[in-house]
Amino acid sequence: MDYGEYNEAIRAWMKEVQKNRGVNAELTLKYCMDIEQYAMAQNDVKLLGFAYFYSGETYYMLNDGENLFRCITKAITYLDQSGQWDMIAKAYNILAITSLNRGNAPIAMDYYLTGLNYCKKYELPWEESIINLNLGNLYLANGQHMEAQKYFEKAARFVRKDSQSEVYHSLMSCISINLARCYLQRNATERVQEHLDYVEKECWSHLQKMEKLYVLCFKAHYYHQIGRISLRDECIQQIHKNVDVDMAVMDIFDDFYDLCELLLELNQEEIFWDIVNILEKLT
Repeated sequence: MDYGEYNEAIRAWMKEVQKNRGVNAELTLKYCMDIEQYAMAQNDVKLLGFAYFYSGETYYMLNDGENLFRCITKAITYLDQSGQWDMIAKAYNILAITSLNRGNAPIAMDYYLTGLNYCKKYELPWEESIINLNLGNLYLANGQHMEAQKYFEKAARFVRKDSQSEVYHSLMSCISINLARCYLQRNATERVQEHLDYVEKECWSHLQKMEKLYVLCFKAHYYHQIGRISLRDECIQQIHKNVDVDMAVMDIFDDFYDLCELLLELNQEEIFWDIVNILEKLT
């Protein structure tokens, strides 16, 4: 979406939002508020969609569900009126993830499918690949690993076409771990290891902290299942060392929940309580 029609001051606010999103929540929300107030005075639906979307995204990062829903639902109305289709698809994806984390899988499915409809109608392949990835996760969480694999492979086919994208390694790592989950449910451990080797060789050095924690949570369970105890414990120690309150925990809440169950099974209560205390602060 082009915002070139706005004056220098408005464009400066928008640049600050883009610069600080995911980095500095306080500043992001401040500039979104500035844009919102100006847009309300001008009755500018395009700017209102922008302001509410990035406010909602920031509240998502802050694990603030109430404000997230308030902003994202407002954003969708204004984004639709102003034709900002890619942001609508992203908005429905955020709503779906949040609904799923609140235990409402049917509502999450509706949000994902609505987002996919926008992607197909307005030809948004990147957004479509991300929703396909998340739909695969939803099917996998409900034990439908064959259906899940279809969605993961759809996402992979598109992502592989653009290896120069700044999110290429993040998405390929996520897709590979989820395909590994599918193969693990079929006890195809050789295929699981192939995907882990790929992530280690091609993606690991490019991943952010949360993405690495996601990989480590899966590896801890995998090594536990195949009896490689020292590797399992090494993964647990790396997770313990890197878990802190500076996390968008809703992205991988289920992974941490499963890890905590594993820690209880292993009687590693000290690490369990350290992680639970951090999760409680975030949730």
